[in-house]
Amino acid sequence: MKQRDLRVFFLIFTASGFAGLIYESVWTHYLKLFLGHAAYAQALVLAVFMGGLALGSLLCSKYTERIANLLIGYAVVEVIIGLCAVFFHPLYVRFLDSAYSTIIPMLGSPLAVATFKWTSSSLLILPQSILLGMTFPLMTAGLIRRFPQAHGSIVAMLYFTNSIGAAVGVLASGFLFIGWVGLPGTLAIAGIINIVVATVVWLENKEHKASQPGVRRSIDTAPAKPVAPAMYPLFLMIALLTGLSSFIYEIGWIRMLSLVLGSSTHAFELMLSAFIMGIAFGGLWIKQRIDSLRDPRRFLAQVQIAMGILALATLPVYGSTFNIMAWLVNNLPRTETGYFLLNLSSHGLALVVMLPAAFCAGMTLPLITTALMRNGNGEKSIGAVYGLNTIGSILGVFIAVHLAMPLFGLKGMIMLGAGIDIALGLGLIWWMTPSRRSALAYAAVGIAPLMLTLFFVKLDPNKMASGVYRYGTFLDSQKQETLFHQDGKTATVSVTKDSTDMIIRTNGKPDAAIQVAGAGHTTDEETMELAGAMGAILRPEARTAAIIGWGSGLTTNTLLAASQIESLDTIEIEPEMIKAAALFGPRVRLAYDDPRSHRHIEDAKSYFSHYGTKYDLIISEPSNPWVSGVASLFTREFYSRIRQYVNDNGLFIQWIQLYEIDMPLVASIMNALSPYFSDYAIYSTNGKDILIIASPAGTIKEHNASFSSMGNLARELHKINVLETSDISIRLIGKKAVLAPLFESYPITTNSDYTPVVDLYAVRSRFFRAAAYLDFENLAVNQLPVLQMLGKQHADPNMAQLTFSNYPKTRMIYFSTALYQYLMQGKWNWAHQDSPMLPATVRSSEQARQVLTNTCTEESFKQSWWPVMLNPVARIVPFLSATQQASLLRAIETSPCSKRYSASNREFLLLLAAVGKQDPARMVQLSSKLLAELDPKTTDADLLDYALSAAILGNLSSGNVQQARQLWDKYGSLLPDKYAESITMRLLLAHLASPQEH
Repeated sequence: MKQRDLRVFFLIFTASGFAGLIYESVWTHYLKLFLGHAAYAQALVLAVFMGGLALGSLLCSKYTERIANLLIGYAVVEVIIGLCAVFFHPLYVRFLDSAYSTIIPMLGSPLAVATFKWTSSSLLILPQSILLGMTFPLMTAGLIRRFPQAHGSIVAMLYFTNSIGAAVGVLASGFLFIGWVGLPGTLAIAGIINIVVATVVWLENKEHKASQPGVRRSIDTAPAKPVAPAMYPLFLMIALLTGLSSFIYEIGWIRMLSLVLGSSTHAFELMLSAFIMGIAFGGLWIKQRIDSLRDPRRFLAQVQIAMGILALATLPVYGSTFNIMAWLVNNLPRTETGYFLLNLSSHGLALVVMLPAAFCAGMTLPLITTALMRNGNGEKSIGAVYGLNTIGSILGVFIAVHLAMPLFGLKGMIMLGAGIDIALGLGLIWWMTPSRRSALAYAAVGIAPLMLTLFFVKLDPNKMASGVYRYGTFLDSQKQETLFHQDGKTATVSVTKDSTDMIIRTNGKPDAAIQVAGAGHTTDEETMELAGAMGAILRPEARTAAIIGWGSGLTTNTLLAASQIESLDTIEIEPEMIKAAALFGPRVRLAYDDPRSHRHIEDAKSYFSHYGTKYDLIISEPSNPWVSGVASLFTREFYSRIRQYVNDNGLFIQWIQLYEIDMPLVASIMNALSPYFSDYAIYSTNGKDILIIASPAGTIKEHNASFSSMGNLARELHKINVLETSDISIRLIGKKAVLAPLFESYPITTNSDYTPVVDLYAVRSRFFRAAAYLDFENLAVNQLPVLQMLGKQHADPNMAQLTFSNYPKTRMIYFSTALYQYLMQGKWNWAHQDSPMLPATVRSSEQARQVLTNTCTEESFKQSWWPVMLNPVARIVPFLSATQQASLLRAIETSPCSKRYSASNREFLLLLAAVGKQDPARMVQLSSKLLAELDPKTTDADLLDYALSAAILGNLSSGNVQQARQLWDKYGSLLPDKYAESITMRLLLAHLASPQEH
């Protein structure tokens, strides 16, 4: 019966640990919204969480002997924890609103703001943390009173069950619950678990009489008084220092593994789970042996030395984890199974690094507690040991983040932790061992690994800067030089250089690349230059601006090239970024030297709230949304707040990458922004990045300024081959009226601080190598002018007005002219060898040329009319000038095949002409007639899709939504899924469902 009772309590304490780490995980999400960076939130939550545990434990160590029924006390604490969880979210939301609207604006300096933020964040989670700290000593002492014969194994088993529950809880929270029910719902789940746990304990305890206070009354072997009075404070100090070293390891390992696994939220959860799991299994292993140990003090000394040596061993092991990750990225299939295996393997890599030393850490508390209880210090030692260990953990977090990381780097920080553990072990050995020879042998064993690590172990900066978790490749040290590598407080920043390009990276992820040798430029430069220039071009009256994120400094440099800008504030949270970007030299000179440039090391949300300044332009250029914490700059709460700091005639500009992200996630971001800005326009910078240009009031008008009036700004844009305003207007994808229905058509939750779908799923999109840019490209270079006609935009510039670039739409216009000339004259005129045409396109064009010029037989006509001849022509018609369209269609009308044209063939040629002229009425007339005549069983699917899309587009453009809907209802079911689910058809159908937009 007793064994059954113990199993029930062990199961209960597993559930309690499960809920406890849900709190730690979710609090990290909440506090990174306020503190501005995930690294700060992780460190603070770790510190306060552990600090609260310490205070709770110490309180229990003073009062447990006075409490008659400790298990009932445990149940009461669990109930209060559960109720706190239920009320945390509404309290947090009210606090945040008050902080940003009232308190922060009243504070006098950035230091005061930082102090307020860190203090108030601590107070938000401290009460629950204190209560959580009470659970371990209450449960442990309560069970020892009931089962005094095996107190050592009970302590170890409770430590194991609570820790293993915690390891699973952090994974369940991050990978399941937050995605299902958001942050408030996840807290509610944890709260319900606490209340259920309390209920089970209370019901089970009803069958037993309250235990008498004082564990010493129940243990016959315990002496009445401590036999070694000095042992109690000594072992409490050991508990503190071993907690300190363990959390130095944890912070160091998290930063190290972020360079292998990526710095996403899920990667952090996998690492945290691995660390706790190591502690759990250390507790389980010692549980089987602790009561039979003759001298737990000697064993503790050996464990401390082993822990330090194993921590040092993580440094040489660390290098091989990059190779394993590279293999995984290159070989796992891009499927759900592959994604599961990647996360499982990532957890395994974290375990390889963390588990051996964490396993030893899991033994230390049971050993210290048992040693003190055998010494006669009673059940008060349980809470005292747990409390001092936790205080050490807090100190470890702050020493690691604020001192060891910037002063010593990752290797030095791990060595510092190992040195503390080895010194503790050697100190115990010298205290207990009369034989100096034996003590010297232990000293040699402990000190030798430290010396070997110091002189022979080196961390490879090229591997650490490679971002292996993305593409599975390494920087080639023969071709790339690492110019800068520094472990900052929030990220590891590096700058690498090859023969032409210099790249700045955070945690291995390239943030910006600039070509520093040669005459060309990188695609990143196109994004950064346009991000800096677009606001000044669209709002030439703008005088004040702010930029969120330093990056390379090129965006700041570009905007300062606009002479009308009088003041520019750039906000960056990591100071090492600004130091590193200085290596870009003259390319970013204005960002550093211009007196209008003001740099602020601060969190963006706090900066705007503190100063309360309104700007004509605010540019947000954060890192990729899958990076932990960055997604909070893409939420509806962020857009709601940032709107307050943009003047009514100003603009908010934000960069979003379209690689490694899918359309539903882009839609989630756009749906978050849309309610807070009256209009927006989306411009593509290079085909794979977009800029959202959002206006708080009114509409966004197209620019009409001449480049000749832009001075230095025009010269900056010339560096990326943007020579005329037409090179900018061609990049317009569409405005709010056109694109909002498309984004709203995706069944995905709007990205929010409290339902962080982008933070949760962007890393999955990265693994699947999602490419939302393909959908945007399909819309931009569509064979129908969908965006222009729905948005009532001007026709695109022709080739004579454009500077050639690899931007897809510009390239398509150039290609269309080249194909037109080939079809008309039989000569390819393609001078852009660095941007070759696809062989398949050339082959189909050659076939079309043959049909256009050669004798046309009946059989060849049937085979070539649509797929060979008119499909290529239909693709280029929207990108030709009116003169080119007319002459090409005339050539087709008079070709040798023209004698075989049916009435529907001729109508299709007329439809092509109507599409080229963007004549909606004629498009509706001709396409509707073609659809009525087509035989769906024999008609080419491309042709059916073209005719139906043209008919719907023409009707929508004319405002005839009902007629467009009737056409879809009649013919839509005939389309194969590939066409019915295309991005073009999705956009058209979205407008069918949103007639109010027309």
